[in-house]
Amino acid sequence: MIKRTKIICTIGPATESETMLGGLIKNGMNIARLNFSHGTHDGHKKLRDTIKKAARKNKQIVGILADLQGPKIRIGELKEPIDLKKGKKVVLTVGKPIENKIGLTYNKLNRDVKRNHRILINDGLVEMRVESVKGKDIFCKIINGGKISSHKGMNFPDSKISLSSLTEKDAKDLFFAMKMGIDYVAISFVRTVKDIRRLQGLIKKYSKKLKISKPKIIAKIEKGEALENFAGILNEVDGIMVARGDLGIEIPAEDVPLRQKEIIALCRQQAKPVIVATQMLDSMIRNPRPTRAEVSDVANAVMDHVDAVMLSGETATGKYPRETVEMMSKIVKETEESPYDDVEILSGSNVNKQDAIGKSVGILVRETGIKEVVDLSDNALYRYVSKWRPEADVFVGIDEHDLYPNLFWGVRPFVVKNKEPKTVIPYLKKNKLLKKKFILLTGEDRVEMVD
Repeated sequence: MIKRTKIICTIGPATESETMLGGLIKNGMNIARLNFSHGTHDGHKKLRDTIKKAARKNKQIVGILADLQGPKIRIGELKEPIDLKKGKKVVLTVGKPIENKIGLTYNKLNRDVKRNHRILINDGLVEMRVESVKGKDIFCKIINGGKISSHKGMNFPDSKISLSSLTEKDAKDLFFAMKMGIDYVAISFVRTVKDIRRLQGLIKKYSKKLKISKPKIIAKIEKGEALENFAGILNEVDGIMVARGDLGIEIPAEDVPLRQKEIIALCRQQAKPVIVATQMLDSMIRNPRPTRAEVSDVANAVMDHVDAVMLSGETATGKYPRETVEMMSKIVKETEESPYDDVEILSGSNVNKQDAIGKSVGILVRETGIKEVVDLSDNALYRYVSKWRPEADVFVGIDEHDLYPNLFWGVRPFVVKNKEPKTVIPYLKKNKLLKKKFILLTGEDRVEMVD
């Protein structure tokens, strides 16, 4: 069975060796994620080089995603952990922390929070509610208690935080990531289209300075405001990541599955790739087998027609990274073989000419049983073919600096110097990628059945 849903793996201490990376690639990794919340530039450069070396050795194309940290607000430095008791009062301060006041890493929070706004700490385990704001101090009542320690993350589901989604650190990390040739960049804690346009401006500036092509932009949806402004954000970016960790804190947990389905459907409408992330096989950080609920979670994402599923701690720091990717591949393949992930091809739902071509290819594949499509067009027809989820491999000729196709369901990019059929077709046949019959898409927006 061929896996068509892509797998993204976060690379960390558990997977930084060439041998381990090779194991991830063999078991189904398509894209490697570098998390810029951790590590150094030198460390990321070394990882990038090792990933590329392992990909070449295994004769596979592996894209690299740079995930920017973003403006995570945290508790400041504490002398020792504090046990917050339900019903008690606590004072947060944006000024100098003194006895009985807890300092923060964001010095304008007193302007952004209002009475009755919730403040969540430590992934939502500790909850407090604002009672009043006086000067630099925020007076709160503990709703759900627990221990907090230095640098624990904070969430503000009721507040519109004025902190920029791109920090000074992010700008430096972006320049470095582009310089070392990453393929995609993920922006964290997006709220509005303005956040995307600022990133676009930096990418344009850096690509001109470095004289390189621009990486594709992936917006991470993890804020309530991002959901409110989703249509505008989707129009500006190249892809979406449903980052369910912080999103499940910012909005009620029971809403997350529904929002996930909505986001995936909207991305498919625009033929843009969508990634589902966070805790997909989380128990495999510690255990050699996943829970049944986790297996269902991955399968349901595939049935929702996601383009890619992502692993985080499972492959970055987990005990069983290779086994985790192998398990995810098995779940994906079994689900794709079932009728439950099929897309019904409806008439009269074309968005544009490319969409009509993509749908026609889907119908041809279904009616003829052809299993290969070759896209040699110049207008990314593969996006619209992938949208309709044909039971076929979509081969796309690319240059080595454009790995955007590698994010799409069922698309298999290959590096080629020119897209002339007389060059490409013999290459694919030589490598036993094409059978006798296939569908050919050319620059004239033509759909040919080739014997």
